[in-house]
Amino acid sequence: MKTTYKYNRTPYTDTGKSKIKFTTCNYWSVLMSKYNNIKTTVDNIKFDSKKEAKRYGELKLLERCGEITDLQLQPSFTFKLNETVICRYRADFSYKEKGLPIVEDCKGFKTAVYKIKRKLMKAFHDIDILET
Repeated sequence: MKTTYKYNRTPYTDTGKSKIKFTTCNYWSVLMSKYNNIKTTVDNIKFDSKKEAKRYGELKLLERCGEITDLQLQPSFTFKLNETVICRYRADFSYKEKGLPIVEDCKGFKTAVYKIKRKLMKAFHDIDILET
């Protein structure tokens, strides 16, 4: 059964394959994400999950206390072999604790791609990822 809705002056036909649901009041209702995370904003910074936003707050507090330094959000690491870029990895946080670099990722679910990139980080950059 096809139902046609009007939203933002553009007709929209629901064929049952859309990623957006309409409620009876014609408001947009977004489906849950793949891993049931809820995007959160803290200090005008958008985070992919509540867990990541909470960890950011903890790290900011540690930085203010002087326990850690050089806090970076979403640092990117490139994996190159013979001047060919294989792939990139973007962590959630990077900082220095007692002068040692720490790369941290907030994980609720470890995908196969993440497991491979974790091994590549160790092989290419000799960095262990701290999972929280």
